[in-house]
Amino acid sequence: YTFFLFYFFILISARGALLGFCTSFIVFILIATAKENIISKLKFIIPGLLVIIIILAPLLNVYTEQKIIYDSGRLEFFKAGIEIFKKNIFLGCGLEGYGIYNGKYLVPAGKGTIAGTAHNQLLQVASGQGLAGVLVYLSMIYYVLFSLIKSIPGKKKYITPLLSGFIGILVYSSFQEWFYLRSVQLLWWLLIMVIMVYCNIKPDGSNSEAGNNAQTSRAS
Repeated sequence: YTFFLFYFFILISARGALLGFCTSFIVFILIATAKENIISKLKFIIPGLLVIIIILAPLLNVYTEQKIIYDSGRLEFFKAGIEIFKKNIFLGCGLEGYGIYNGKYLVPAGKGTIAGTAHNQLLQVASGQGLAGVLVYLSMIYYVLFSLIKSIPGKKKYITPLLSGFIGILVYSSFQEWFYLRSVQLLWWLLIMVIMVYCNIKPDGSNSEAGNNAQTSRAS
């Protein structure tokens, strides 16, 4: 099944999906073979590095004009997203407003594109919800990653596919945003909900918050 997906992504030239899939597979192997205590010690560092990569990936490609991973079309979409963000830096141009703002203001000024979306999840949020939305989005990503890595000891067998899959989705988000696709967005929020619920379950099956409350009651 793994090799079938790999071949399928190559066949349809889906570079974003292929890179996300390969990253997820590599992360899965690394986590599965690493010692739990080593990974858990990096619970602050790994999420921070991934957040930095999410921010720098589109910016470096736009401002250096390098087209190693992204094609020229996406670079234009990124530039338009950054332009919209700069003009509406704090609150953005409105939820999913990239396409409207691009068509109404950027295209007449010769800075627009034919696309209605940024083709990058971070830039889509930045253009629509501004700096406020970016801070909320990146904080959520950091917290989810932190919770997953912190929960590896005792639950490694179940956390490993969740963490590797989540990182694979983040990689894919550098090539395609998913908020404008309601069905995909629903799956994204369901995944986060499952992760948060599972990370709060102790290895013995009890709820961590309930266990803490019980211990407090017994102590008093």
